[in-house]
Amino acid sequence: MLKADNYGPAMRAFTQALGVQCNYCHVMEPTRDMASDDKQTKKTARMMLQMVNHANEMIASGAGKPASDLVRVQCWTCHRGKAIPETPPPAQPPAAAPAAAPR
Repeated sequence: MLKADNYGPAMRAFTQALGVQCNYCHVMEPTRDMASDDKQTKKTARMMLQMVNHANEMIASGAGKPASDLVRVQCWTCHRGKAIPETPPPAQPPAAAPAAAPR
């Protein structure tokens, strides 16, 4: 759970990573109710944060390095400024070498 003084930086990181504004997850009409969990996007965000935390715990448990030296999964890892991550097309297989001419 975030401490109150960490909400601002965390929320800014979310909006940048997903390319959205506060109203994407938070109820803003008829009144601002930031604590409400009525929007599905906020429920999904909570599940995604659990997934990210689990991934980072798994990385840390098997790394054998100090946590400060580890690459960490973040929202940006997949979202890259998009609310719905774009899946890149699969890599093209390497071109086959030309067949040698028979002798």
